[in-house]
Amino acid sequence: MSRNNGTAELRIANTGAGISPAMLPRVFDRFFRGDSAQGSDAEGCGLGLSIARWIVAAHGGSIQLVSEPNRLTITTVKLTLPEELYSSGEA
Repeated sequence: MSRNNGTAELRIANTGAGISPAMLPRVFDRFFRGDSAQGSDAEGCGLGLSIARWIVAAHGGSIQLVSEPNRLTITTVKLTLPEELYSSGEA
């Protein structure tokens, strides 16, 4: 996590199968599940990222996901810090 110009930024990264470029535009759609989750024992109904986007947006922030298939996936959440935290340096 880092702070910059009144914004807190949280990055979460993992390695693995990743997400194909064709699927990336849909990952925040409700009920969307990628190819690897289709027809598998993977639990879930495709709401996790949609809910995450809703929560972040409700707090005036943004969420972005980038992925390199078979290499790396990074999720970045940016939230504006309240003025009292930004000016005092407490966050």
